[in-house]
Amino acid sequence: MGKNLRKDFIMLALIAGSVAAAVRTVVSAVPFALGVTKNIAPVVLAEIILQMKEMPLKFSYLLLGEFAHVLFGGILAVGLGLVYVKWGTDFYLIKGAVYGLSSWLICKVILCPLIIPGPPEPLNLATAVVSLTSHVIYGLLAGYIIVKYGDLFGDSAGKTKA
Repeated sequence: MGKNLRKDFIMLALIAGSVAAAVRTVVSAVPFALGVTKNIAPVVLAEIILQMKEMPLKFSYLLLGEFAHVLFGGILAVGLGLVYVKWGTDFYLIKGAVYGLSSWLICKVILCPLIIPGPPEPLNLATAVVSLTSHVIYGLLAGYIIVKYGDLFGDSAGKTKA
C-alpha cells in the first residue's frame, strides 16, 4: 500500500465504522425507548466515562456516550479493514458479521465486567439479543462501506462474493 492509499484506507474505515456505530445506536434505541431493553451503548459508555453506576438520562451525558461510541466504532473498523487486507474481500459480509459478533463478545464478556463501576447488573434476554444483533449489523454495514465505497483493493473489490 502506498502512503496515500494507507491514509485513504484509514479515513474510509474510520468513516465506515463511525456511520455503522451511529446506525447501531439507532437500532438499539428503539427497543430501549419502548422499555424492552435495559441499556444502550451511549448510556453505558457515559456511565463508564463519568464513573456513575446510575446515570440520569441527560442529553449531555447521552451526547458524550454517543461521541465515544462513534469514535470507538470508527477505530474498531480499521481492524475490520485490516481483516480484508489480510484475508481478502471474498465473503466480506460474512467476515463483517463475524467481526461484529467478535466485538460484541469482547465487549460483553471481557471489557464491560472490567470497566463498568460496581457489580455487574444482569441483563435481560431482550437486551442481550438486541445488543448482539446490533453489533452484527455494525460489522455488516462497516464491511459493506469499506469494500463497496473504497477502491482499496484494486480490481478485486468489484469481484467480491457477499
